[in-house]
Amino acid sequence: MKHILLTFIFVTASMSGCIGTDESNEKKEITILTYDSLGFSDKLFDGFETKTGIEVKIIRAGDAGGIYNYLLQTKDSPQVDIVLGLDNTYIQSAIDADLLEPLANNASTELFREDGESIELIDIALKDNLGFGMPYDHGYICLNYNSELIGGENQSNIPTSLWDLTLPEWNGKVAIPSPQSSSPGRGFLIGTTHYFDHDADQNTTYIDWWQQMRDNQVIITPGWSDSYEVHYSGGYGVWQDNHIGDADLTVSYCHSPGVEAWFADNNTISKPLDIPSYAFHQVEYVSIARGSDSGNLANEFISYLISKEVNKDMPVENWMYSVLQGENLPSEKGYEFHAIIPQDPVYMSSATINQNLTTWLNEWGTVFS
Repeated sequence: MKHILLTFIFVTASMSGCIGTDESNEKKEITILTYDSLGFSDKLFDGFETKTGIEVKIIRAGDAGGIYNYLLQTKDSPQVDIVLGLDNTYIQSAIDADLLEPLANNASTELFREDGESIELIDIALKDNLGFGMPYDHGYICLNYNSELIGGENQSNIPTSLWDLTLPEWNGKVAIPSPQSSSPGRGFLIGTTHYFDHDADQNTTYIDWWQQMRDNQVIITPGWSDSYEVHYSGGYGVWQDNHIGDADLTVSYCHSPGVEAWFADNNTISKPLDIPSYAFHQVEYVSIARGSDSGNLANEFISYLISKEVNKDMPVENWMYSVLQGENLPSEKGYEFHAIIPQDPVYMSSATINQNLTTWLNEWGTVFS
């Protein structure tokens, strides 16, 4: 796989993203805004505090949409230093709304560290050279299904196209988080626009499919947690008191079955649905909030997060792929075995997403209003 060589050195005052310097700023703490389901362990944050002496405070704001809304609401009185978890469906909106500081004079792909350590980031995480966000993990959003109920003898057939999900056998059995409030839901919606722009039937659109899904009683939830943990019959939600289990397919990640296997010693009934041209490639970014007074402290956290010792563990820290060249999912306990890289995934620039997203969301909203 192609890659880009990055040299990381802890930033100096010459970086345009810095507001003040350590010499003029005695503050030794940073506040991180992130989403509820961030999986980072205390060990990760403790390691940063031990290494740098910088204390970390965390504010959680629901999903990526909650992060974006929080930044908008506090724009005139900034509350945070680091923004952790805006993805490629949200970050351009945050840039356009002037909510983020630039990371460097020219590109987000150049941070500098005093030790001169060189690391390599995979090119698919750097397709967008935004200048306002450093990619720290990535993954592919796709449908997961319960293999105990789908694909075997006397069971429902494994869908081979998204149109299959509009058939009566799937009535009320598919759970999808709303793209209006969920980043996985938003990524899935974007994937459907690409899929139906490139399928053989040029007389139908993604909205035609969503309308038929509505008529087929698709379950729309506020976020990923409701879809996966409450409605999905094939995941760990079965162990929760509020589990309903009325959906045999749901939107998650193509490696989510691997995560299930990791926690269950290579046992999982969940599988990713591998249909060409619908699985959206999601990249998550770490950024500096506009108005942060943290100086170089925020940049130290970004450098720490992208360092090899930390980022290689993204599959077990945040249950996503590392962005480092040569790193993969763990082979232990079936993690890698039960995950897939989907056929012909959907790569779309943040600029293209931002240019069309309002229209897509409005059209989707008319279907489910």
